[in-house]
Amino acid sequence: IDLEHGPMSVETASLCMMALRGTGTRAWVRVPEASEAAIKRALDAGAAGIMVPNVPDAATAERISRWFHYAPLGQRGRAPDIIRASGYGRDSTYLSGWPGDHQLILQIETPEALSAAAGFALDDPRVRTAAAGVAEVAQSAGKAAGTIVFPGADAGTLSAAGYGYLAVASDVIALRTAVDATLATAREGIRS
Repeated sequence: IDLEHGPMSVETASLCMMALRGTGTRAWVRVPEASEAAIKRALDAGAAGIMVPNVPDAATAERISRWFHYAPLGQRGRAPDIIRASGYGRDSTYLSGWPGDHQLILQIETPEALSAAAGFALDDPRVRTAAAGVAEVAQSAGKAAGTIVFPGADAGTLSAAGYGYLAVASDVIALRTAVDATLATAREGIRS
């Protein structure tokens, strides 16, 4: 559930999470920024994972990790009796089992790590080389790496390079492509 791009609020995200609840689907929320309030609100609303955009350095990553974790690993505020994520206090293991299978995803979007910020086209060979390097560093640190597929780096290539999380499609792009094709066919039919 993307709160970074577009007008969606944490309240709307909460409604989306409620809708997903009966499907067995776990919701990850991309917060709009690296702030304690944004992370806390999404987690308290019931996010199974948090994705934080534009993490520029290790110090920011450490700060975000503290906001994600409860003490003694972090400093997340304790309110398990009143938050949706714990069933408003009905899940007695929410706090003691944290983080359990909840995940924190940090998006590294600095010029050194992201082609668009560095000014390279996605199909530039330097981007593929850098992507392979990022996966290698993540693996050596015992972390999972994720990315979107891009020209010259399909899912198979990226998986072989060590990426375990891959975004291979976008609902917005798929819908736009289908609507554009349908409209083109309709317009052609009207002209004939």
